[in-house]
Amino acid sequence: MLLKPSQQAYLPGETIYAAMADYQKEQVDAWHAALAAGTFVPTEPRLAATVMLVRRVDADHVSEWRSTAAPADRMAPPNGIEVFMIRRQRTMAVAPNAAVFPGGRVDLRDSDTDIPWLGAGPAEWAHRIGRDEETARRVVVCAIRETFEESGVLLARAADGSDAPLDTSGEAWLEERRLLVEHEVAFAEVLRRHGLAIDTDCLRYLANWCTPEYAQRRHDTFFFVAECPAGQDADDKTREAFLADWLEPQWAFDRADAGLLDLMAPTVYNLGFAARAANMDELLGTEHVPYRFMEKPVILPDGTYAFTGVLPA
Repeated sequence: MLLKPSQQAYLPGETIYAAMADYQKEQVDAWHAALAAGTFVPTEPRLAATVMLVRRVDADHVSEWRSTAAPADRMAPPNGIEVFMIRRQRTMAVAPNAAVFPGGRVDLRDSDTDIPWLGAGPAEWAHRIGRDEETARRVVVCAIRETFEESGVLLARAADGSDAPLDTSGEAWLEERRLLVEHEVAFAEVLRRHGLAIDTDCLRYLANWCTPEYAQRRHDTFFFVAECPAGQDADDKTREAFLADWLEPQWAFDRADAGLLDLMAPTVYNLGFAARAANMDELLGTEHVPYRFMEKPVILPDGTYAFTGVLPA
């Protein structure tokens, strides 16, 4: 029997059993048929990055939804941590209707060495995520670019290293995001136009999950956590979502338990870090060993389709 999202702690060394969406079951059936026929050829996973954007709030205060389409119930997070999440459009090819963190696939231009850069360099990030320097560069840039495109939060500061607050609200910045999404401008150009450099010290590595081999669309995804910089706020302007807002991790788990919110296994795993942390300092200060985790699809004795795997110890 599958445990509900809030019941599965997803702790180191734990064997997980995660529910599978209907569209994934069809892919697993096709995979089994191809394996039996000897015709299966796995798709090569594409690099991707996603950022669990978090903010500090009053542990005794219940935040308000920004959207009138959002549910009415909310709760105050006991550890003072809220997470920004996007509920994807039902028409999306990957994870339709699921609640996810801002993120996406690595773009060819994410390897641009002209992107202004502050903070830990590619060599240090290669060590942190367990990959080569070129991969680390692309993944880190992707994480920051996608966060900006999908939330409006830009993990950057003045290229001269000063700490002046950055305000990315307003129509001009919204247009910059549109140009990036449409591939009409390079990220380096946007940064230079505003005298900025990405600040990689805003990121903390969390995990690396790879889509199982059965899937037609596979992603080798790196998960990061970042605190929303002072003076900035995430918005709901991304076209990939019909809801985007700050929420309490436990609220997300409770909605998922009730079947009212779709949370994929890697989302549950990483959201758990925010839910279990005593406070923001503990969440951001915990180091995670690089490990590439890939679930395996299984059919349980009762006919239930699930994902399983043993998490790194």
